[in-house]
Amino acid sequence: MFSVKGQKYAYGKFLSRSSYIVDILCGCRSGRIFRYQLEELGGTQWITPMAPFSNNSEYIIESMAVGDSFIATGTDDNSVNVWKGKKHDLKRKKKLDIHGGRSEKVRGLAFDNQYLYTGSKSGFIEIWDEKNKFKKIDEIGEYSSPITGIAINDDAIFVTTEFDFSVVNKGEKNIQVIDDYDLANFPRALTMSPKYICYSVDRYIPVYSWNPDTLALEKVVVLQNPEGMTKDLCIQENIVYSAGWNGEIRMWNIESDIMPEIIMDAQGGALESIHADSNFIYVGAHFGTLIIFDKNTREQASILKIKEIDGRSSALMKICARPAYFQ
Repeated sequence: MFSVKGQKYAYGKFLSRSSYIVDILCGCRSGRIFRYQLEELGGTQWITPMAPFSNNSEYIIESMAVGDSFIATGTDDNSVNVWKGKKHDLKRKKKLDIHGGRSEKVRGLAFDNQYLYTGSKSGFIEIWDEKNKFKKIDEIGEYSSPITGIAINDDAIFVTTEFDFSVVNKGEKNIQVIDDYDLANFPRALTMSPKYICYSVDRYIPVYSWNPDTLALEKVVVLQNPEGMTKDLCIQENIVYSAGWNGEIRMWNIESDIMPEIIMDAQGGALESIHADSNFIYVGAHFGTLIIFDKNTREQASILKIKEIDGRSSALMKICARPAYFQ
């Protein structure tokens, strides 16, 4: 165990399922995937590097998705790394070469209960069979512009590109464009919950619900976001949270609020990622800081500066809940 500026850190110990209040995975642009556990507020922060640091572009993390058995990370050399592991570490099981050339970022990643879906600048959704060693079985496209996000439910694939938001029926694999935009306002930060689907476009956030009977999207509300600058979104129950490039964390109640409430300024510089659960809001900063806020008090509960414990500063690109197979 060691201390940095009053914060207590430790490497390599794993807590029993009942003894932590936080257990998440953090994907850094450097290629590092950390497991972060917190026993109690003000207590020791347990940090476990799950994947090694690398300056190699084939490991750089631009996106991350957690499936039932695997973790996938999208790189900026147009490939996807598939990781397998338990609580101690992750091993790269396979590298998937994505449709198109090199030096392109893979920003669209999503799992369902059998397949991994990937999307990149090529404009194709590629489908990989998890049960058959991630063999590529199909592709959907071609979209007219680079894919920036993918989300999945049992019936459909939801896709943002630099020009539009669309839905693909899994059975028929036909692309239905829902909204289109000019390049200056391209959709980004696609996210969904069991009930809602939303994405950010410049100064507003359209929110939809999915009707499984009609297999159609229904627009619920358009949330206003006067400052724009959204880098990431998440939904927790009926609340939408955003992380802004200006360092602000905002929230909207889908059922009652059109205008945002600025719930806090992270004071960690530009933000890259956000995740929420029933107790906390987690934000990842561009310069490698993980900041945790108590949802009830809206006060900072904990902070982790990657550079202070790892010797490197790297943008924290994605925050995910611990998968069930990490005991």
